[in-house]
Amino acid sequence: MTMTKLMRRAAFVIPALLLSLTSLSGCRKNEATKAAKESDVTEREGQGQAEEPVPEEVAKVKGTVGLLFPSDSQDEKYRRQDGELRRILTDAGFNLVTRYAKGDPLRQEAQLSMFSQEEDVDLILVDAVEKDTFGEVLAKEQFSSLPPVIAYQKLVMYTDRLKYFVTFDMRQIGHQIASEIVLRNELDTEIEENDIEAKTIEFFMEGPPSGTGLFLFNGMMEGLSPYFETGRLICPSGKISYEEICMDTEDSFSAAELFKTRIEDFYQEGEIPDIIFTSSDDYAKIAVSYCENSGYSFRIKTERTLSGETMDGLNPEEVFENTTGDVLSSETETEISSEEEGAKETSMSPDSLKEPLAAEKDGMNPQDIVTADFSRSITDILSDAQAIVTGTTQTDWPEIITLGVSVDTIQMLYDQSVAFTVFEDERALAQALAKLAVSYLADEEIEVSDYQQFDNGTKLISTVTCPAQIIDADNYQILVDNGYYEQYQLHFS
Repeated sequence: MTMTKLMRRAAFVIPALLLSLTSLSGCRKNEATKAAKESDVTEREGQGQAEEPVPEEVAKVKGTVGLLFPSDSQDEKYRRQDGELRRILTDAGFNLVTRYAKGDPLRQEAQLSMFSQEEDVDLILVDAVEKDTFGEVLAKEQFSSLPPVIAYQKLVMYTDRLKYFVTFDMRQIGHQIASEIVLRNELDTEIEENDIEAKTIEFFMEGPPSGTGLFLFNGMMEGLSPYFETGRLICPSGKISYEEICMDTEDSFSAAELFKTRIEDFYQEGEIPDIIFTSSDDYAKIAVSYCENSGYSFRIKTERTLSGETMDGLNPEEVFENTTGDVLSSETETEISSEEEGAKETSMSPDSLKEPLAAEKDGMNPQDIVTADFSRSITDILSDAQAIVTGTTQTDWPEIITLGVSVDTIQMLYDQSVAFTVFEDERALAQALAKLAVSYLADEEIEVSDYQQFDNGTKLISTVTCPAQIIDADNYQILVDNGYYEQYQLHFS
């Protein structure tokens, strides 16, 4: 054979051989990747390893992650999460495709279908619009070939298709809230026998009940139950089960009516719980508004000494200032030094008069008479003829607790109408989710926080959890220091 013919044959054979080797290599990678993703794991999912070591070149294979959010793209919370996920996944060499459901479960199902048929994704992360129905969606035949699914923030129920769950450690957050309540109300303080100063508490949570909300409530009750048992803490409504405290409405007006009904059914007129737990800033606003409308935000200022006068027939307007803050004149005014002003509190005798004021008999609204401590009746407030009422005092404002750090919530902390809240940094949650996704796609060991707590009704879901932090008027500035807010956004600060 001539040299020319040999060269021509080589020209055909060599490329064919190279193409064959390339195809074989590609097949090996695809098969290995598929095997790594679809391999069964132990009951403690995430801790198990593939039976054979994964070749180095497979560990470096990059892919695409599909992300389903329940909101729209303008939601600041999810934009933060999307940004963190995109940053970490991109740095690791993966693509991220995000879809927003705008609160529509049918739209989210259609987006899942796109991931199944049109988008070539290797892993799906989902924060479901409806956690229960999404499990039913995964069971449909058309989604039988879906890539692995990881639930995010809300536990997808009643499906065995779920690989992992990423959320905040809600039970631990409940423990933190309970500890803060105990500390602020000195419930651990030793008391004399038969001298129990009980604190009242009510819980208002958004409904319908959710899986993570139950963990939060259980955590709180685990921390508070010893004080219910000793009588240091009481719930006059008796609503201390999770189902009872969840107000099954998303309408603010309806929630406000339910809140008002609860208080009026179980508390005397003018009374308010010492402690109010709410699960969102919307509910916290309802509680604050109710207290304000009930007169709890008003201040009284008087420079009157009541001494030797009979309460019967005494015109309250001669004693207490009006709600505009102008001190009413009186011949019995006494001079109070600037040092004393604001330092004294109303002293009351337990043997106070029980006869109502003449103004009360005539049907006058007591709130038009005095804006003082409405956890007590007007009769009790004015009962002691020897009482000295001086200085500037504010009525007993309840300890309102909430979740979240919206600007409105921080404003309420700043105003001290809310005692404290819980900061769940969604950036940290997104980072945990991104780390899990990268580890899963690279077939690396996954650090699971909890194997036994999260049951979706079909199986226990291996879970990665993140901590949270208590925020109050003294430390909310850390939200600027850690970059969560710009200083100008907290304009009241």
